[in-house]
Amino acid sequence: QIDLLADVAAAPHRILLLTTSDAQVRAARDAGVRTCRLQPPNARRPDVAADFTVATAGECQQIIEDENGVSYRSANPYHQSKYAPG
Repeated sequence: QIDLLADVAAAPHRILLLTTSDAQVRAARDAGVRTCRLQPPNARRPDVAADFTVATAGECQQIIEDENGVSYRSANPYHQSKYAPG
C-alpha cells in the first residue's frame, strides 16, 4: 500500500494526485484524494478510473484552477475550460 499522506499537511480532499499508476489511483481514491491520470494518446486503457484524465502534465494546471476557482494566468474573458462543469 502507498502512504500518500505521510508528509502532506493538507486535507485529502484538497489534494490532486497526478499519476500514471492504477495502484496509485486506487490508493489515492481509498484515502479520499482526488486523482488525475496522465494518459498519453494511444496508451492502454486503465483498469481504475481517475477523477480526471489528461494527455500532458500541463493540462493539470487548468484542472487545479477550475477546482480552486483561481487562475494563475492572465485573465481572458473568452477562455472556457474544457474541464469546467458546463
